[in-house]
Amino acid sequence: MEIKEAYEQYFNTVYGYLCTLTGGNHNLAEELTQETFYRATKKISEFRGEAKMSTWLCQIAKYVYYQSLDKKRRRIRRLYRLILPVYMIRKPIKRK
Repeated sequence: MEIKEAYEQYFNTVYGYLCTLTGGNHNLAEELTQETFYRATKKISEFRGEAKMSTWLCQIAKYVYYQSLDKKRRRIRRLYRLILPVYMIRKPIKRK
């Protein structure tokens, strides 16, 4: 099966799976679905056919989702590293 056929056949499956993972965030689910099929295009030669194509695609989708969470966490940590020192300078901690 070519990736174009897989896209047409499994788009709704992968999109629905990602909607569930993202808590109903349709914009994020659509973005992650596109990323999933992009990665599947690059890895199609590694698909061995031991599992269903939908299972393989949902596994890729899961990793794409987890990586998006990691990116978000890193951005938040960087933001806290920038904001926290400024906040602590303006409002020193009162010790008893």
